[in-house]
Amino acid sequence: VPTATLDFLWSDDGFFDEVYWERGKQHTKWGVQHWPDGTDMDHYIDQEMAREAKRVTNEALADGSCTWRVILAEEVLEAFAEHEWPQVRGELVQAAAVIAAWVEDGDRRAASEAAGGPVPDTRASTPVLDADQGTEGRDQ
Repeated sequence: VPTATLDFLWSDDGFFDEVYWERGKQHTKWGVQHWPDGTDMDHYIDQEMAREAKRVTNEALADGSCTWRVILAEEVLEAFAEHEWPQVRGELVQAAAVIAAWVEDGDRRAASEAAGGPVPDTRASTPVLDADQGTEGRDQ
């Protein structure tokens, strides 16, 4: 993981500090909250929506039109499609990581604009291969 990402997440006033303070504000305002997950409403529709979101994301990656919104929507819809807590939790963690990456990218872009520097193309990120792809020979 690049050091800049770790600094963004963990430094004083980093992303996790902001999330921590926001959770404190929510707790002060609402107290301890207990809500049902809501992921057991219509399993078939949730799974269809998750599959469609995955298709849209893959298509956007292939044609260069991918956005943070598309990626986050896929992760959230995948969480909605799960029904057992360990799987729901895993998808929510993935969604949180995408949110962190989006905030980091937006902050970097805003800092670049404020400095009058070049603004990187938001589609410039190289797609990451699936864990099962492109790994031949790495253990040799």
